[in-house]
Amino acid sequence: MQEVIYLSDRKLSQFLPGLRSAWPRQRVSVSTPFGGVEVDPSPGPASDLWGRHLLRVVRRVEESARWYTEEGMRPGQWIAFEAPLNYFVLDGADPTMVFFADAPEPDRPVRLLLHGSVDHLIAGPPARVTDETRQSGTLVRNLLGSDASAPGALLAALSDDLGTGPDGRRPSLVGALHALLARIDAQTHPETAATMRGYARVTTGFAAAKLPGLLVASPLYVEYTDA
Repeated sequence: MQEVIYLSDRKLSQFLPGLRSAWPRQRVSVSTPFGGVEVDPSPGPASDLWGRHLLRVVRRVEESARWYTEEGMRPGQWIAFEAPLNYFVLDGADPTMVFFADAPEPDRPVRLLLHGSVDHLIAGPPARVTDETRQSGTLVRNLLGSDASAPGALLAALSDDLGTGPDGRRPSLVGALHALLARIDAQTHPETAATMRGYARVTTGFAAAKLPGLLVASPLYVEYTDA
């Protein structure tokens, strides 16, 4: 059985309207294409129903999911991924938003950045990545009740990077995302990245001539792989 770190009941409820209130936040064993998954519910019919529907959703996602390093990804598509990731809350951004970021490697063609809600974490609380030289995401702190896994929340977290510069021009989204990733890389360590895998829905993605491509997505679930 694999240890689940993150499970989005919001995405599950998109497949299964009306069942979100039945999602337990504890442990149940479910077989997925990656192997067994354990999440901890209370015993009973609701837990059995939840486990069966989770398996159905994962199987449906698997049918259309592409490997995350493939070219031509579009927003809204499902991806499967496996990579060394750190997960954390970015200091100064929305405290309800959790990020998963891979460690930079020279030969990796695509960088992976996942964004979601801390409410969907099953593992312990994430680390906090601190950058005291600037404030990040001023706008997102004012978006009370926003879904931290939604594309709009990601854009809000980039509000400082996307703001108008001294010359009156706004930087591109890809430039802002690479700037965010650079700040993350400066505050995290490859040695603490654990190999994780799962499925996620693409928020946006970019190819780059000189830099690795960048894929940004919001996860359905994330689990540790076997050592």
